[in-house]
Amino acid sequence: MKIKLSHLLTGGGVALLAGGLWLGRAPQAHAERGPSVVGVQQAVEAVKPVLSQAAVGYADGVTLTGTVLFTDDFKTLPPVVKKGDGGVKDPAVCSAEEVPDESLVIGPNKGIANVFIFLAKAPAGYKAEVPKEEVTFDQKGCRFLPHTLLVQAGQTVKILSDDPIPHNTHTFPLRNSGFNQSISPNDRKGVELKYTKAEKLPIEVKCDFHAWMKAYHLILDHPFMAVTDAEGKFEIKNLPAGKHEFVVWHEKKGYLDRKFAVEAKGPSTSVELKYGAKNFAKFEGPKAKTVLVSLTENN
Repeated sequence: MKIKLSHLLTGGGVALLAGGLWLGRAPQAHAERGPSVVGVQQAVEAVKPVLSQAAVGYADGVTLTGTVLFTDDFKTLPPVVKKGDGGVKDPAVCSAEEVPDESLVIGPNKGIANVFIFLAKAPAGYKAEVPKEEVTFDQKGCRFLPHTLLVQAGQTVKILSDDPIPHNTHTFPLRNSGFNQSISPNDRKGVELKYTKAEKLPIEVKCDFHAWMKAYHLILDHPFMAVTDAEGKFEIKNLPAGKHEFVVWHEKKGYLDRKFAVEAKGPSTSVELKYGAKNFAKFEGPKAKTVLVSLTENN
């Protein structure tokens, strides 16, 4: 819950300001007056119910921005489906256009796309509301769109399809119940999916009808998470000022960083993360996985 208050309670030279959770001494316009302990106590008790429900100070917190960069030469991975390939399932739709390999995408500026950056758990005292807004998970050209999705526990995911063939959305969570359901052709009304629990790491999503179709969902019980765009950029808003440790995770590698330290200051803080070919040479995650990456290191 985000509540911004401007409620100043004074008594005996003590002031409480909810909205920034400041507790200190207020200016005394009448120094000759003695402290009113009873008055202060009454003021504290009156504001307690409001403070206990509020994520105090976060609405005006720090915006963290950053870029995740690849430091070596990179050769774009070959497509998982070539245009005009008649050997794939449903070729009239699935090979009408090239289907790119999204397991590692490096932009022209060396930005790494689809990197998750998130707090493993919410800061102490934070109480998140479940967002009312739905998030959309679509299927078009035999691809999941988006390839990486951010979801809060309890939030509605609307699964759609823009293809004239059936698809299947199959999730592989660790803590939530699995979801495995066919999606009708051209379904723009959508099928609802809700994750009830936070996951420790992003989970894999597949289509059992088209084996190359994969995506990743990150489900947390707080909003302090982001995923990099095509240029490797990300943004996390309303962080409380102070030191934080972020998990940095990518599907090719698993953990790029388990505890990336950031000190959030002022209205905004910017960071730059750099990883090279060696960082993606071996997968590190909860299960074994073979990783093949077409990379060329600078010598």
